Amino acid sequence: MLPEPLQSWKFIVPPQPDTGAFPAYGDADLVLTSPYIDLNVLSVDPATVLVNADCTGLIKTLEAEHFTVVPVRHRHRRLFGGGFHCFTLDTRRDGTCEDYLT
Repeated sequence: MLPEPLQSWKFIVPPQPDTGAFPAYGDADLVLTSPYIDLNVLSVDPATVLVNADCTGLIKTLEAEHFTVVPVRHRHRRLFGGGFHCFTLDTRRDGTCEDYLT
């Protein structure tokens, strides 16, 4: 039932989330995402992806499929509710460029 352009793509089954890949949170902490947040990778080009460095199972799976994996530390993604793809989306703003650090 996939659209024709996607029918030739290989379906890669991701591993279960790595045990211990997330910091421990307290009962009162608001956890905004599922343990599968790390499937949200950032594709740099057709063969290169940024993947959370703590997700060794996902890294091995993608490397076995001949992807170039760039491990990046992203510790608190479950609290902040976003993976690499989400927080790197382009933003269009009105006005001029401002430096918020000075």
